[in-house]
Amino acid sequence: MSTDAETSVNEFILKTNPFSLLRHYLEKFTTMEEAWEECTIGDWLLWCLAKLEVSGLVEYAQWCIEQYPKHSPVYPGVFDLLSQAEALETRDKPTTSLYVLHIACYTDQVRNVAEIKRRWGNPFRKEN
Repeated sequence: MSTDAETSVNEFILKTNPFSLLRHYLEKFTTMEEAWEECTIGDWLLWCLAKLEVSGLVEYAQWCIEQYPKHSPVYPGVFDLLSQAEALETRDKPTTSLYVLHIACYTDQVRNVAEIKRRWGNPFRKEN
């Protein structure tokens, strides 16, 4: 999906079929650039990134695991998810993105909206 500042919310909804809570949130805005800027829910941002098939998701998952306290037990399957994400990264971006979203949730980094926005900026903003 091509993205720029002209990507309308309606166009994005039609092409990606978001779940109802996200759809209701998006419908408050005219452009996806505005919706992205105002969003404070990390899993929604990651869902949009997955639909855009951006690069860097596996590196983000690795970072999430590194941020998890070493003394706390990490969800037992999180490293399996990372291995699967790495294996599928070039062949199946949608599935890779799903694994990354799970890793972000399990390590509680899905709340770190600032890090998500720092890594990807606003993918809907047209570069000058």
